[in-house]
Amino acid sequence: MTLPDIVMIVGVCVAVAACVVLAVKQLRSSKEEASVRRGARLDSYMAVVWSGFLLVQGSEIINHMRPDGRADLPLLSLAAAGSVAFVCGAFAGRLSLRQEMRLDDEKRRSAART
Repeated sequence: MTLPDIVMIVGVCVAVAACVVLAVKQLRSSKEEASVRRGARLDSYMAVVWSGFLLVQGSEIINHMRPDGRADLPLLSLAAAGSVAFVCGAFAGRLSLRQEMRLDDEKRRSAART
């Protein structure tokens, strides 16, 4: 088994595990739990899921590489890798924005107390 195959298996395992954990957490969460926390948790799990898919697509591109350094990439594989990278980056951006908004809200609250 080669390294790209191992990376592909790890990517699939990460994506499936994140989906299972997300489903269990969402089913166990109470109705009183703040929707902001649930939304942040959903974004973080979806980022992990798409990161697993990114590992799978990256290993698939590596599998298309020839020993002489050229790549025989079908356009569908290239489009899939690009779209997965875009979605993964979008979720990373959402998580970063949520973190920044939470820090800004905490600064406002601490400034209002003093």
